[in-house]
Amino acid sequence: MQVRKRIRVIVCALIMIAAAIWVTDKLPFTQEIDQTVKAAVYRDGVFAENTSVYMKGEKTRYLFRPNSFVGTLRISCVAETNVEDLQTQISWHGGELLQTIGHFYRGAFLSASEHGLAYYLLISEDMREFALMTTDGSVIATSAAACQLYTSHISYDKGGHMTAYDAERISELG
Repeated sequence: MQVRKRIRVIVCALIMIAAAIWVTDKLPFTQEIDQTVKAAVYRDGVFAENTSVYMKGEKTRYLFRPNSFVGTLRISCVAETNVEDLQTQISWHGGELLQTIGHFYRGAFLSASEHGLAYYLLISEDMREFALMTTDGSVIATSAAACQLYTSHISYDKGGHMTAYDAERISELG
């Protein structure tokens, strides 16, 4: 009888632990983002002009899943991003330092050519350091080092095809 009671207590404890982990995984930890970050435009790796990037939205962090950001991302020198009601989603992919960016407008996801930005980006956890590419091949980055890191691992052809090289060797920004 004593053994049965111990087994029942152990099983109940395991069920409660599993339920607590499951609930914790479902609860997001959110952070409001509302910032403007100064950046530069690089063409063929050479500084071309200054720009700014405005981000406003919600960054969501889960305990056991990758982070994401949904909100507004406006780049002053990329006209396609300066459309009212255009929403951006940035997805961090667990453990990888290469993120993806997508845009949707009135319920439809847009192609890279429709929003002017290539699919891959590098962005720090605090979203203050980043590098991303426009569909014309220019890189928008917060520093020359971020631009160099991006172009040494990512390429984009004018046909819309992106390639990431040695993504596991990308170092963290910031």
